[in-house]
Amino acid sequence: MTHRKLSVNDSVRSAGSNDSTTTSGLRSSSRPNLGRATSGASALALAIAFLAPKPAAAVPFFQDLTDTKSPPDSGCALIPGSKAGCFTSWLVASDLNDDGHMDVLFANGGGYYAVGVAEPSVVYMNDGLGNFVDATGPVFNSPTSRLRQVGVGDVNGDGLKDILQPGGYGVDVDKLWIQGPAGTFTDKAAELLPPGLKSNTPGFHLGDLDGDGDLDLVTTDWLTAATGTPVFLTMYLNDGTGKFTLEEEEQDPAFWLPSDRFPPTIASAANPQTPYWGSRAIDLDFADVDNDFDLDILVNMRNGVSRIFLNDGKGYFKDGTGKVSMFTDPNVSAQAGLVYTSANMPGKRGPYVYNTEVCDFDNDGDLDLLLDNAGSRPTGQTGNYTQVLVNDGKGKFTDETRARIFGEPGADDNAVKCVDLNSDGNYDLVVASLGNFEKVLIADGTGKFNYVSDGIPAVRDSSLGIDAADFDGDGLFDLWTGQGEGGTYVNRYYQGVAAPEGTGAKPDTRAPTFRGVQKPVAVEGKPIVLRLAVKDAFTNDAGDMVKDVSVSYSVLGGMAGKVKATFVGGDLFQVTLPAQAAYTQISVSPVATDRRNLKGYGPSFAVTVQAIAGSGGSGGSGGSGGTAGTAGTGGTAGSGVAGEGGVGGEPPVGGSAGAGGEPEEPSVGGAGTGNEPEPEPMGGEPGVSGSSTGGSTSMGATSSVGGEPGEGGVPSTGGTSTSGGGDDDGCSVSSTATSASGGGWIAALGLALMAGRRRRKRSE
Repeated sequence: MTHRKLSVNDSVRSAGSNDSTTTSGLRSSSRPNLGRATSGASALALAIAFLAPKPAAAVPFFQDLTDTKSPPDSGCALIPGSKAGCFTSWLVASDLNDDGHMDVLFANGGGYYAVGVAEPSVVYMNDGLGNFVDATGPVFNSPTSRLRQVGVGDVNGDGLKDILQPGGYGVDVDKLWIQGPAGTFTDKAAELLPPGLKSNTPGFHLGDLDGDGDLDLVTTDWLTAATGTPVFLTMYLNDGTGKFTLEEEEQDPAFWLPSDRFPPTIASAANPQTPYWGSRAIDLDFADVDNDFDLDILVNMRNGVSRIFLNDGKGYFKDGTGKVSMFTDPNVSAQAGLVYTSANMPGKRGPYVYNTEVCDFDNDGDLDLLLDNAGSRPTGQTGNYTQVLVNDGKGKFTDETRARIFGEPGADDNAVKCVDLNSDGNYDLVVASLGNFEKVLIADGTGKFNYVSDGIPAVRDSSLGIDAADFDGDGLFDLWTGQGEGGTYVNRYYQGVAAPEGTGAKPDTRAPTFRGVQKPVAVEGKPIVLRLAVKDAFTNDAGDMVKDVSVSYSVLGGMAGKVKATFVGGDLFQVTLPAQAAYTQISVSPVATDRRNLKGYGPSFAVTVQAIAGSGGSGGSGGSGGTAGTAGTGGTAGSGVAGEGGVGGEPPVGGSAGAGGEPEEPSVGGAGTGNEPEPEPMGGEPGVSGSSTGGSTSMGATSSVGGEPGEGGVPSTGGTSTSGGGDDDGCSVSSTATSASGGGWIAALGLALMAGRRRRKRSE
């Protein structure tokens, strides 16, 4: 998310920019005179008008209770250079002490592009009735800093939420607050973060990237925050106890190695002022955009094309952005109408953007994106609009803004939030605006959104952040907004209200659902790990959209139990079931309980535990693998014990032991003795499979011989080789930016300017 005040870096703008200032210091927007629309454009506008839902009547969804419910900010008015409230760039709602009540944390301090004043990052604890107590002094001893975001998560695996406060300007030491008994918090950054770490990050995120069940960390780099600031990501891996170690910094192409976890930056030869296709990574999100139950990375650039990094499940990423390019659109006033776009991430049709909201708003089982300020303008309108990007289920997004957003007034916005305000099973949108009113857009049930006037009290302030939750326990969703950049900086609390005629807000009566449930590959003697994508009436960065997620299981003729899931980031929860013997059948039933104790049940299914070893080849696979539905090489089974390179299946039908696994369970082909490949998920050398002297027919699964599932390898006879990163079809990375003849020296210049800053994660 985040926003900015005009700085010396922004004082010179290209022709056509709509960044202009008023006497108050806030931005106003103007649109170039485009003249008369063409007949084709008019026809298109008329066609879209027929598709628009009926305009919504003015309905109040919220009332402003700031004066009665919000405690004074923690002494910000007493700090020289501060106002009545703190400069808040970001806020997050979370049940911080697990008492069943949603609290709120604010990222305070600093300016927008300037270092600014250090201020306490306020924490309000909720009594469950929407009465908030300022805990910043009593619990956190009112430490001051300059933050752009704040994160909440259980980093040390003790079941209690912790707080990460990385510096936003490179001048404040990062803070990591570990929660202890009775809700006490102790800053243990000196023990758990790299020594003296002073982050310079406008955006970061916590989540399990490498599949080991703990929360890792990725930050963006703000550098000088000037126009054209290039973007480099930094990854810190968690050892499970909350200790974070620097793993990698993203590299320019000239410094990039195939073994790196991140793909390289994408250099641009098209614009000498901006040697990268995207700059100023203002926000960063983890989300499973390709539906493979691991966390991908969304890098939201304030300017230029944003990026998608697709995870192989072990924390190695390939570029999912696709080929990048630019074109001229006279309806976009930024940089004389230049639009930076890519094959999989449509360009911004507005001058800048601050926040990406991730939710399945069209209820098709994948995660879509909403961006403030980036939507194309309706014909004849001025200002900036919410952009709607629809996912195809594999991480390719299509811009459908003008077919889905209707009646929204143009504004300079800062954040979008998905929340089902009227309990109809569809996400509605609330939008935080700068110097204007917040906005409410109600879903009509067909994937379209209609602006509702007077949905939120008309308070003109400078909202930089917004979050939603049922803070007072009445079932209606409430809002907090964070203020900065203009006005008094007083954060505001809006309580949800049910309209008397029943057309406005309604209490949440819908149980949570499962966007997806992973069917795991169960191997004898090893814990069974599965992930669940959970959806409820609002989104939450800390996983607090629900109170509890668990899995009940039973073993045929044996034990039964229930295991609580842990939040691993995005909308994903992870469950680890006890190890079982080979050929055991386990029935699995997921359940999620929301904060109103409504229970939602996921699909129940059975898993058969696969055998590791068996006779069926002289060191090779007990069937020759084969692709799904294709028989491997038959023959009489040889003798010998299979290695762990593949996983044996159930006792074969009409063949020897070691046949492939069930068709619907990937990577359960016959056992092989191939070596595990070197840890080079970016398309490294495959393992060497053992020789096979025959075996029984494969049962339809693709052989995973030559390595652990998903890492590829050379199969034994008849198997199908998989290269690179399993589900992601390998991890070879290429820079796909278009280049112009004669532009190479420009890119080289841009890279050379940054070369001094780049350093390897370790000595080479």
